Amino acid sequence: MHQAFELAAGSGVIGQRHIGLTPAAAVAASTDVAWVAAAVADDRRWGRMLAVGAGAALAAPVLHYTLFPWRVRRGLPVLVEAEGLRGQPLVAYVVLLYIWGVSGAIASAAIPSGQRRWILLGLAGAVAFRQLAAAHVAWIREESDRNPRWWNRAGTRLSRDVCFRFMLSPGLLTSSQPTSFSRASAPS
Repeated sequence: MHQAFELAAGSGVIGQRHIGLTPAAAVAASTDVAWVAAAVADDRRWGRMLAVGAGAALAAPVLHYTLFPWRVRRGLPVLVEAEGLRGQPLVAYVVLLYIWGVSGAIASAAIPSGQRRWILLGLAGAVAFRQLAAAHVAWIREESDRNPRWWNRAGTRLSRDVCFRFMLSPGLLTSSQPTSFSRASAPS
């Protein structure tokens, strides 16, 4: 659902620059279907995979807060800008991230105690995924300047400041820069 929202909002699909839009969208959709099928199957064979997914669902929304500027409003962290989104689409995106995180917490609580250690693998995977996500946003920005399309239209709204917060100069990962930043300095 997260990838579908991002695609509809004009920020493409993770993996798209490597394998193309259609294959990347197919991978995202089939992964979502596989998670749901495994969860409803109620089959112990899928327990480890579901635990990894629960960990990823906990970490992925937090990952967004390490990539994009945010501030606290009404006691909750909210993104100021993400994926080129602003206004009502950004509000809906933040709600989607909260739903994703709460779903991960509920799923984690449902994992049998003997398999909960696999949640850590999902958490670690999301942390490792950070560079790919940052590179994707920089690529969308470059691609929207070079070859504007319906699926990358949000990239034209990505500010240079946000692009640098991704620890990227356009198109290049720069490992010498810090790996995170604090919340936005603007007042809430």
